[in-house]
Amino acid sequence: MELTLSAQTQAFIYSCALGAMLSVVYTAMGILKIMSPPGKRLLFFMDLIFMLVCTFATFLFSVAMTWGSIRYYVVFGELVGFFLFYLTVGELILKCSKVITDFILKLYFFITSPFRKLFKRLFAFALRLAAKLKIKFIKSRKKPKKKFLKKPAAVKQTEKPRIMARQKDRL
Repeated sequence: MELTLSAQTQAFIYSCALGAMLSVVYTAMGILKIMSPPGKRLLFFMDLIFMLVCTFATFLFSVAMTWGSIRYYVVFGELVGFFLFYLTVGELILKCSKVITDFILKLYFFITSPFRKLFKRLFAFALRLAAKLKIKFIKSRKKPKKKFLKKPAAVKQTEKPRIMARQKDRL
């Protein structure tokens, strides 16, 4: 089906808006990365999930706006919207989020520091108690008495075992 120029323009503008929304998701992931820096594997999976979300959103957008055909101007519009938002508003949000997350983390550590100290002491006490109980348990265990059994007298073998004899016969 042929798209009119107005439908193509509308799809381009909406794709710019979709790119801006995807940039919001990416900025939110950036804030999460600032709050608790992920390891290499988690970072890989976060980026992979973001790429899958972008791919799925582009697919659904293409189905809705261009009847399922991938148009270059749609992908270009998404990129334009993404980078316009990310390089302007996204940078401001990330700079502000650094200050806000630092404040929240400091407040969190200030509130939880007495509890962390208490749990650290309780854990150390539990470890000492467990070590004492282990020592008492080891001492209280009775060692089994060794019973000396008389060894049977050695039996002289006069004949060779049959298996050995049979194997020799085969050779």
